Amino acid sequence: EALDRIFSYLNSEVIPDGKYKLVGKTGTKSQHRTEILIQKGNDTSAGGNFSAALVPGDYSAIIKENAVLKADNYFLTEQVKVLQDIIAELKADLEEDQEEDQDQSDSYKDLLKEYAPQAFTLLQSLFIKAPLNPGLNMAPSFADQGPAAPPAAPQKIVRFTEAYNNFWRACKDQEAVNNEYNYLQNNRPDKLEAFTKLFTGDE
Repeated sequence: EALDRIFSYLNSEVIPDGKYKLVGKTGTKSQHRTEILIQKGNDTSAGGNFSAALVPGDYSAIIKENAVLKADNYFLTEQVKVLQDIIAELKADLEEDQEEDQDQSDSYKDLLKEYAPQAFTLLQSLFIKAPLNPGLNMAPSFADQGPAAPPAAPQKIVRFTEAYNNFWRACKDQEAVNNEYNYLQNNRPDKLEAFTKLFTGDE
């Protein structure tokens, strides 16, 4: 705004054509100076080195353009700072989530190591403490030879079918359960886990 007032004054009719030097300082005692060479009109008779002089209108446009560029640069710089802060926060949150996931995974592994023996003991106790119910008997019929069926049992059930699973879910004959468990352990160990899940409700 100060330069605009100066240029308006220089362009007025009271100021004759010629060459002028505008000297600017940051303070009255400052050694730093800004010099602007100004050419008014076409009079080149004045002395001094004014080969780089511009007319006031040129300086006004340059100053305004420079102000716009500085404002844009400041805005973009502040935007970059904000984005950098956001990125830093996201990275911190991601690292924290990864650490929590790792801690949870380690905790699950520790729990499995600690309670696996107790879980196996509990599973065994299910076979030992189940009450006897002589009213349910099974005569299995399957390709691989299994335990001999009780002679008085009229029912035949194919191993590993839904009927087989339902039978064992309802069976209270602990001796029959133990016999089937021992048979699977010796002949079909791949089915042993599925068999035990019938009594734990984990299927």
